[in-house]
Amino acid sequence: MLRKILVSASVLALVAGQALAAPGNNSSVNQENTGNSATIDQSAGSWGSDSSVGQTGANNSATVTQSDDGASVGSSYANSSSVNQTGDDNFANVTQSGSDAQDSDDQTNSSSVDQNGLASQASVLQSGAASNSSITQEGANQSASVDQSGPGYDDSTIYQDGDSHSATVMQIGASESSLLTSTITQLGTSQTADVVQMGEEASSSVDQDGEGHVATVTQDSLGGGALTSTVFQRGDFQTASVSQSGAEATSDLQQRGNGHSANVLQFSDGGGVLNSLVDQRGNTQFATVDQSGVQADSTVDQRGREHSATVSQVSSGVDGVVSYVSQVMRGHIASVSQSGDGPVNSSVSQGGRFMQASVSQDGVNVTSEISQLAGEGNTADVLQQGEDLSSYISQDGDGHFAQVTQTSGVASISSIVQLGVGNTAIVNQ
Repeated sequence: MLRKILVSASVLALVAGQALAAPGNNSSVNQENTGNSATIDQSAGSWGSDSSVGQTGANNSATVTQSDDGASVGSSYANSSSVNQTGDDNFANVTQSGSDAQDSDDQTNSSSVDQNGLASQASVLQSGAASNSSITQEGANQSASVDQSGPGYDDSTIYQDGDSHSATVMQIGASESSLLTSTITQLGTSQTADVVQMGEEASSSVDQDGEGHVATVTQDSLGGGALTSTVFQRGDFQTASVSQSGAEATSDLQQRGNGHSANVLQFSDGGGVLNSLVDQRGNTQFATVDQSGVQADSTVDQRGREHSATVSQVSSGVDGVVSYVSQVMRGHIASVSQSGDGPVNSSVSQGGRFMQASVSQDGVNVTSEISQLAGEGNTADVLQQGEDLSSYISQDGDGHFAQVTQTSGVASISSIVQLGVGNTAIVNQ
């Protein structure tokens, strides 16, 4: 009897071992010069795949198509691809379709494309679980495109070094199980980065260094939360646009150089906090922030010459909105518009010469503070409509003008301090 039990256990262990052993399919192509082309199709598979293509020399082209759903994915494979192309007219296209069994052990699904040349193209399409894509391009006029979808944890990394590159990332997760991550790094001139993420727990990072870059980030949590976007641009004439829809959205946008433009749009029709930071250093920068939700918080920090900041906030809840604008040096303009059912608070701090500030507020507990230090034709204008209301303006320098209009009559307070030459203050309560 004991012997029968032992034999049965051995057979079960053997069967289980065979069940886990699956990985089939494996391919490697190594090519050198001249009219290279490699096509690998690891035929639909049943829990297999793995492919590596290496090409050195002229007219390179590689197409890898991998597919599965033999599930399990216990130890390895269910798609893995590496394409390395060095020289001339590189083109790579990778399509992977892994397993929908998101809770499988390993959930591989991985792709790596490395290209060095001119006018290279890399396109990666992944669907299934645990997607991961890495694209590295060096040269000029190169494009990288990543499309990731389905249940799983989508992760994309694109690195481009050279001129006139473009990077496009599209990530769509399966609602409640989404975890989307995109990282784009671009060095050189005239680079373009476009990121679209739809699903919960979306995170995007764009880092651009050079001139004439454009970054566009669009995130939608599909009713969920936790959206995070970081854009860092160094150089001249950079443009960044961030659009976030969903609860708990955070945007950090930093620009260094001259002639930059930053635009942030955040919307939430549910709970959560909208948080935006725009940090610009240099000359002739423009920042626009538009927030609508239960609670909104915006900070704009500009240092240099001839900056412009426009902030619009609308709160549909009792938590209210807060705006901070800080401008230092010369020729800055700040405009803030706020409304909500809760606390509304605006602070504008300007230090330098030739400053202008305008604030319009409508809320329950309304507060505005404008501080202008230095001089030569500073202007401050505040209009408040709401309940408790408070406004404070301090001006230091020549030719000041301050006007405060409060149209409530409920506990209205206004204080204006002007020091210097030719100041004018008009308060209407």
